[in-house]
Amino acid sequence: MAMAASQVIRSYFSLNLNRFKDLRYTLGLTSVVYEFSGFRLDCGARKLEWQGEPVALTAKQFDLLVVLVERAGRPVDKQELRELVWADVHVEENNLTQHVFQLRKALGRVAGDTPMIETLPKVGYQFVAPVSRPAAPAPARRRVRWPWPAAAAAALLLLVTVSYGRRQWEFWMAEDAPQANAWPTVAIHPLEGAAGSAIAAEVAAGLGRLDRVHILVVQPMSGGDGDYSLRGTIREGKVAAELRRRDGELIWQREWVAPLHEVTSELIGQAAVSLQELAGARRRGFTGRKPTASAEAYEHYLEGVQRLLSRRSLDIRPAIEAFQRSLRADPGFSSAYAGMALAHAWQGFNQAEAPGVVWPRARELAQKAIDLDPGNGEARLVQAMVLAYADQNEGEAERLVRQVMASDPGSVNLQVLAGQLLSRFGRFSEAEALLRGAIQADPSFGMTRQILAHHYYMSRQFDLAKREAWRIIRMNPRGGTGYGLLVPPLWMTGDWRTAAWIAGRAEAAGLNQPMVAMGLAYTYGRVGRVADAMRIIQAMDEQAKMLYVSPYQRAVAHMGVGQEEQAVRLLRECLAMGCINPSTPRFEPVFDPLRRRADFSGLVR
Repeated sequence: MAMAASQVIRSYFSLNLNRFKDLRYTLGLTSVVYEFSGFRLDCGARKLEWQGEPVALTAKQFDLLVVLVERAGRPVDKQELRELVWADVHVEENNLTQHVFQLRKALGRVAGDTPMIETLPKVGYQFVAPVSRPAAPAPARRRVRWPWPAAAAAALLLLVTVSYGRRQWEFWMAEDAPQANAWPTVAIHPLEGAAGSAIAAEVAAGLGRLDRVHILVVQPMSGGDGDYSLRGTIREGKVAAELRRRDGELIWQREWVAPLHEVTSELIGQAAVSLQELAGARRRGFTGRKPTASAEAYEHYLEGVQRLLSRRSLDIRPAIEAFQRSLRADPGFSSAYAGMALAHAWQGFNQAEAPGVVWPRARELAQKAIDLDPGNGEARLVQAMVLAYADQNEGEAERLVRQVMASDPGSVNLQVLAGQLLSRFGRFSEAEALLRGAIQADPSFGMTRQILAHHYYMSRQFDLAKREAWRIIRMNPRGGTGYGLLVPPLWMTGDWRTAAWIAGRAEAAGLNQPMVAMGLAYTYGRVGRVADAMRIIQAMDEQAKMLYVSPYQRAVAHMGVGQEEQAVRLLRECLAMGCINPSTPRFEPVFDPLRRRADFSGLVR
């Protein structure tokens, strides 16, 4: 995280610092002179002399020489040289090498073969000639004619830089603003004891059909809480539960000695009546999801959900296996089918597996869940995904999303999924309200922030997209998700230096996932490293012959090198396969250059 912060700060301030140094020299506020091997380098006058005769250098050759001489006797890496000499533009390594060669050549014309600049393989360069700084005689000291205007200009530049930097720091580090008129939040904590997490999930699902209240299951590692908190224990066949306010005031406390499914039903009813009286919640004739009487099925089901939400790779097999164990314990458990359906749908949603494989699986499993329990909201949202992607029917998908939200208005988990889908359909204001409400209910839920960051990018709120990505990086500095979400808005705001730095880090780490390759190719193509971009594109094309690589990802990569015809062809193929929904090309900022083309206009119409 420290490395990332220093890079972001350096990326912004390096340009202003170098301009300030140039201003000092230009105004005569400082005049540094160096001598080496018969040369005299006057930084203030920007002159190089050999035994009293001027030596011609280009502006960049002179700047390069100053940097090397100022650091004489120690290695200077190539990245530092590029940042100091070319602070305002991107320059490739071979360009730097060429400038060093020309500088050596210019010095060698008058000084012969005297070695001055040594190449350090895989590091950079070092100025090896002895350097001295002669003291200027007092009478020869140049007096600045207009010291106060010069000092005022320098002070004003510094003040503006510091003021802007402070505003930027406050923007990037800002916390979530409180949501106006937010509904009260009820945090359902896992009960202590066997099947405690299962009961918490079932209670949250039942209370999710209350209106004017947010219901969430507190993850064991999040430590979150709400305006009201429900906690309990399961010991020796006895279930005890209590409801408290945020300040710890006890509202009620009860004990039950009965089968778990009966206890769960009574617990839902008891909590619902209290929330109606205390928080103004509205009852919508909820019955909760169809329960299971098997504690073992509950435990495996929650294991699958946790693996699905916290997975560190695109491999969903551990989650699927947990859901399958749940169904072996209870073959009629609707939620386990819905969990498997959601796992396959996310693979299609994230373009990690062939649409012809994942969408039929997701459709079949979601239908099984609904056959067992028509009120299963997760399964119905999976059906909406299948309609939008596999069937390319966004209108029917949106109708189904709104139907689910009307029947389960208080479920934070369904709120997140619905917000993600509405964002993909271009319903940006509604999606943002849902996602920000979900974050307000549970700020520790990282997946919501990931969805919100992508939403800001698609809705062209690029500064907010960068800030949300930066929040994800702060929450998990070692994870790659935040950096991946940061790169696209950097493209759109022209911050190619930082985007190229992140892309280089990803390549150095050996990340070869198609999504990462897409970002690398697009970034390298736009910063002029066309050969590197084409190398990645060719590797993606070869990989696509053996494994599934989304045509959408390949289309973005081709856009980086300006191959618009290939990008349109791949997008047409992608829509036909169902790897993206119809609205994605319409709103994706990367495809803006294609909007003047007739073939692209026909595609998105």
